Amino acid sequence: MRPDGIVEWYRWAIEPWHEGDGRIGGIVVFREDVTERQRALADLAARERQFHDLAHVAADAYWELDRNLRFTRGGREDAYVGLAPWEIPGLDAEAPTLKVHWADLHAHRSFRDFQFPIEESDGGRLHFTVSGDPLHDQDGAFLGYRGVIRNVTARIEAEESLRASEARHRTLIDSINAGVFIAQDGRFVFCNRRFAELLGTDAESLQGAACETVIVPHHVELFRRQYRGIVDTGTADGEEIACRHQRDGSPVHLLLRAARIEHDGRAALLGTVADLGERRRVEEQSRQAQKMEAIARLAGGVAHNFNNLLAVVLGNLELLSPELPDGPLWERAALALRAGQRGADITHRLLAFSRRQPLRPETVDVNELISEIGSTLRQTVGDAVAVETTLAPLSGSPMSIAPSWTPRYSSAVNARDAMPHGGRIAIGTVNAAIDDSFSRGDGGAAAPGLRIALSVTDTGAGMTPFVKEHAFEPFFTTAEAGKGLGLGLSMVHGFVAQSGGSVELDSQVGFGTTVRLYLPVSSAPARAKPKPTVVQS
Repeated sequence: MRPDGIVEWYRWAIEPWHEGDGRIGGIVVFREDVTERQRALADLAARERQFHDLAHVAADAYWELDRNLRFTRGGREDAYVGLAPWEIPGLDAEAPTLKVHWADLHAHRSFRDFQFPIEESDGGRLHFTVSGDPLHDQDGAFLGYRGVIRNVTARIEAEESLRASEARHRTLIDSINAGVFIAQDGRFVFCNRRFAELLGTDAESLQGAACETVIVPHHVELFRRQYRGIVDTGTADGEEIACRHQRDGSPVHLLLRAARIEHDGRAALLGTVADLGERRRVEEQSRQAQKMEAIARLAGGVAHNFNNLLAVVLGNLELLSPELPDGPLWERAALALRAGQRGADITHRLLAFSRRQPLRPETVDVNELISEIGSTLRQTVGDAVAVETTLAPLSGSPMSIAPSWTPRYSSAVNARDAMPHGGRIAIGTVNAAIDDSFSRGDGGAAAPGLRIALSVTDTGAGMTPFVKEHAFEPFFTTAEAGKGLGLGLSMVHGFVAQSGGSVELDSQVGFGTTVRLYLPVSSAPARAKPKPTVVQS
């Protein structure tokens, strides 16, 4: 140590000096100043300690492999020293991704951010990423590996939690019956399944598509103004937009509600849409049901009072007729009696339509019934009209109306009248399941459950929208005067509705008509059927 306190380091070497005869003649002393070398070694040791301290607390840990791919440094407190990477406890060395990684190590290839899990003894799982480069000497010989490893468990768990949360929210959004979308810069960045269904496509096809591509061409400019208005005001409540169905090009009218939001740090629009077409159809069905109910009440009230009057008239005519001698007076009384009975028959039909006539439902085998009435029906419709039946195996017996099978015949006779020059009538049965959303075209409310659907289809002229709208109303007819009362389909509607069933009418001008009766199924065995009779409508 020098007087100023600075430590100096020297290396001393002492060797003997020999005379010519071999005797030691003295010593030779060599001194080398190694102060700078010692200072460099001390600095290197300090840096090494600093490196280990930083590696201990840093997110990235340092590791090394020798030329035999065994750790010379690695693991907590160097616990992996002497092990090969595939011998690390808790590591599934046979996993396909790790087998690829082992191949990279044996091929002395560099790798970056390779991710793998390690199972802990307590059942937990840790996730790591590792990066490394091979080491070579100046001649290119492989010396081993050096790299870093990072614990990314917190990040992986956060990502998995986020994915699970997104999946739950996606399931929730896809389960609602409203279309939901997010638009940014005029393009869709998200839409749920219902929104895609309304447009006749799938959510993946809409991802990234320009919003204007789903708008009908003559509404694009209107949509642009609506879009800008939402951006400016922040909301839109009850805007109607006309979109284009992506499969058939037909217009789809939607009711839009939207709000301005922030998505991925930028302004976007969150919108919900409802199908105006479906809403209008439901409203129309409700109006039709209310109209039919009002007509039924009116017809029932009139028929009830008229039936009371007819009872008095017919009673007196029946008492008077035996007292009259044969002759003009008796013939007039008989004519009046027949007219009164005809009026009573019409009254009973009106009461059936208004559901005021008590009915006695009974179970029947529909397929057997149709088979039995086939020949009678062919005689009724004539040779110019072919009658075909397609009867599916049925899972039960429907409840029907006794003693008349008017609903079946009324539809068939109407079908015959629609084909004055001949044609084809197809009668079929099939099992049908009705869910909560089922609603028949006549506005009738059908409870969920199993039904037997009986259909009558003709190849006649079909109905105009006006005729179809009024087809179930009593006394509405397109027949010539004196050829029909217009009570056939109204009786069908009344009978089936009073039996807990429902009626559906499909018709288009030039393409014929189909009437479907949805009859409730009974678990009781089918009873013997009365002989069917034809009632002209």
